[in-house]
Amino acid sequence: MRYESVVDRLAFAMGATRKRKKEVDLPSAEAKPRGEPIVRAVCGAALDELAEKGFASFSMESVAERAGVNKTTVYRRYPTKVDLVQAALQDEKRALLALVDHGNLRDDLIGLVQSASRFMSEPRGRGIFRTMLTDHADPELADLVHRLRRDGEREPRVLLQRGIARGELRPDVNTSVLLHAVFGAVIHRVFLERREFDRADAGELVDMVLNGVAPAARRGTRERTR
Repeated sequence: MRYESVVDRLAFAMGATRKRKKEVDLPSAEAKPRGEPIVRAVCGAALDELAEKGFASFSMESVAERAGVNKTTVYRRYPTKVDLVQAALQDEKRALLALVDHGNLRDDLIGLVQSASRFMSEPRGRGIFRTMLTDHADPELADLVHRLRRDGEREPRVLLQRGIARGELRPDVNTSVLLHAVFGAVIHRVFLERREFDRADAGELVDMVLNGVAPAARRGTRERTR
């Protein structure tokens, strides 16, 4: 299995009161949120729905109830559930991958490992990631996951490109394999061992990925024969 960037993940869950009224958007004394707040509410509700029920049982009506808005409000912005899930996951990705430039690749990767580990360890993140890995029988979701994975590796690659520019990585390094090694370890730790990465463990993982495990002299011989 190819481990892809987890870049498909944290959003904002905004609670709202259920309101049983005719399914039209009319002004009322009990006004509903507008603009950006409603987008955050709907996207947060969509992520919770996806995490709890998976894509096959994902319901636009249920999302509207969770967000405290009329279902027409949801459909007007997102005509299909694929549109809604994609928007919610893109929003989640932006929050997750707000990557800090620490000035060196080691600390950048440690921050990425810990951010991914925290996301996958939370109930919403765990449910979303499980869905992304296992719900591929649905062709709509499979296509969406493929596009999100492709796009989701762009931000982590920025870290690696900065490392190459600073001379911390070989210019010919296979960045896909490097990212898969890092995220594969995170997935194993969180889903199989049920533990997060603290900074010490994240540092050990990053050092192993960047420096290898062979003795220094042997690594030097390998580099000369490359």
